[in-house]
Amino acid sequence: MNSNEIFQSGVGRSITFFGRTADMLSLSLSATEQSPYEFAVHIMTMSEVYYQNQLLTSTNDMYDDNGIYGAATYDKKISEIWTGKEKYTLQKLFYDDFYCLHAIFDHGLEICSCPNEENLSDTDELWRVFLAWSVESQVVAYPNRIEEEKIACTQEELNCIRNELVKRRRKHKKSVID
Repeated sequence: MNSNEIFQSGVGRSITFFGRTADMLSLSLSATEQSPYEFAVHIMTMSEVYYQNQLLTSTNDMYDDNGIYGAATYDKKISEIWTGKEKYTLQKLFYDDFYCLHAIFDHGLEICSCPNEENLSDTDELWRVFLAWSVESQVVAYPNRIEEEKIACTQEELNCIRNELVKRRRKHKKSVID
């Protein structure tokens, strides 16, 4: 798949996971009948979340005083839109001239990366779009370019790695429960 096909393969999928590690935003979108792989978006730089055309929150809200001992303002604001009533389906995914990624969902949700920060090197990733656990190319943005990265193994090898990780998680969960 080329980058346009990868972007288009996300359209029509619904959010199944929205989370973060530090300031990296991670989205997973549902698998489909046409593709058994989840669609994933990772944003490694500043990002903003808009709801009903209003700025709901941004990564600036991740490091407030509340975040030290509990959910940061960012997490509280994000939880407001996950009422369980709406199923947010991707309508459009694109990047602009500044390499900012825009993910537009139904029900008025938009998630976008912000222009790259001045202190980034040419090898720092801004965001990555890919089919999870698939050997299809991944689209990666850097401060000065967009690249398609190829996976260096076969689908069979990747499936073996995934199966091994699943076994380890099950073993770990079992040891925690026992």
